[in-house]
Amino acid sequence: RLKATPSPHLNMSVDEIQAMLDQTVVVEDLLRHEHRVDHMDAKQRPLFLSDAICGMGVGTTRWNYSTGPALEQVVVDTPVHHPDTGEQIGSTPELQTRETEKVIRDHSTFEVVDPRDFMLHESAKCLQPRDPGGAQYVLHRCWYSMEQLRAYERGGYMRNVNDLSVSRDQSSEYTDREKQLWNVSRSKDLIEAIECWEFLDGRIMRTIVGNRSVLLADTSRSPFDHGEYPFVVANSMPQLFTLRGMSTVELVEKLQEMLWTLQSQRLDNIELINNAILLIRADIDDAEAFDWHPGAR
Repeated sequence: RLKATPSPHLNMSVDEIQAMLDQTVVVEDLLRHEHRVDHMDAKQRPLFLSDAICGMGVGTTRWNYSTGPALEQVVVDTPVHHPDTGEQIGSTPELQTRETEKVIRDHSTFEVVDPRDFMLHESAKCLQPRDPGGAQYVLHRCWYSMEQLRAYERGGYMRNVNDLSVSRDQSSEYTDREKQLWNVSRSKDLIEAIECWEFLDGRIMRTIVGNRSVLLADTSRSPFDHGEYPFVVANSMPQLFTLRGMSTVELVEKLQEMLWTLQSQRLDNIELINNAILLIRADIDDAEAFDWHPGAR
């Protein structure tokens, strides 16, 4: 649970400070509610696993808003008519189901980004562009289905989606563990869309390109008013003057290789000892008379 702490000023009155203290409780409840709705507990594990394996855990913060058809139950008054005259004599409530357009999701969200799909300014020493050595651009490669892209186009978020009817497989440039172990393509039936976030004229600008050739969204100002990239980078073992840290796998790699070497040597020595070579003199009459079992003399 996150704890909110107020920051009162010197010229604030006691009532204003007390009101700020009361607001912190509301902020804590709001953060707890947002984390529960967004399943934040389930997203922490892949974020830290990404850091442990790749040396950098990447996440992006967005606002999850979507509308669509949904079923709801309503009470409808059904008229009751007289059996002889046909005159309406009353009505009875009846529960019916109807389809309506409604807001399905409307909350803040945190998405764990695959480090293979996050391309950072090579010489960047920190993420945000206003900091010394900050990244001047950030590329985020997303994978969407055609239905998702059409929904974005209907919402006015993208355009030229019909030009992406032919999907291009970009996974051949990368060696995927999923392909090697389970023969599964991580980009099958999906279309590549690259978000280009860059720092231009003191502003954060965003451009979206699909299949590396189709402009899905023109260069426009970032929808976020905080003036920063909507990404965070986590490192459990950060390195100096770089955003890429040392992974836990890299840290214990040599130690693990040493353990494997020692264990292999021990197994080899045990096997050689158990298969010891014995020389029997030629003047022994019956060599088969020797006892070959543990404890034999």
